Amino acid sequence: MVEQNQVIIDQLSLRNDMALSQYAGSAQLDNRVSQGILKSQQRRLSRMNTARAQGVSLDERPIR
Repeated sequence: MVEQNQVIIDQLSLRNDMALSQYAGSAQLDNRVSQGILKSQQRRLSRMNTARAQGVSLDERPIR
């Protein structure tokens, strides 16, 4: 349950970062947003690998 909640939080964070990048005009902010997206994806993949190693299945369907 905790892992699933973290996946949902990461999906929301990714959507927020993507929305922020649409409104951002500066290259520096775009770079920070890209770094945030990358870190979010890396954390998600790390959690997925840990969950798989522990035998936990995660539901990766997008939030509607």
